[in-house]
Amino acid sequence: MLSGCEDTSNLGARQVSMVTLITTPRKAEGNRIQVIGYLQVPDLRLFLTEDHAKEVDVASSVVVRDLSPDGSLIRSTCAGGYVKIVGRFSEGELFPEWVSKDGETCWRRDK
Repeated sequence: MLSGCEDTSNLGARQVSMVTLITTPRKAEGNRIQVIGYLQVPDLRLFLTEDHAKEVDVASSVVVRDLSPDGSLIRSTCAGGYVKIVGRFSEGELFPEWVSKDGETCWRRDK
């Protein structure tokens, strides 16, 4: 088990905090993770808080890469709010598989 992370067996992902991703990203590197943060568009960054997003405090964020064929995440109802993202974390960037907002799935990457 990764230090600073815990198993999320129902999703097959490790729950990781935004603080961990920002301060010690190597703890999540290469793993499928679950993280909660504030999703800002059009830059597609996941911020620690809405205030960090408003200030565009990039040091308090991670880049989110939408690899869907049509780039649909940026136009989804997920944008501009607190979300839970499940995806792969690699080289300091988050590659989402699905995103939920207010407990409902608001985006899923087509395979």
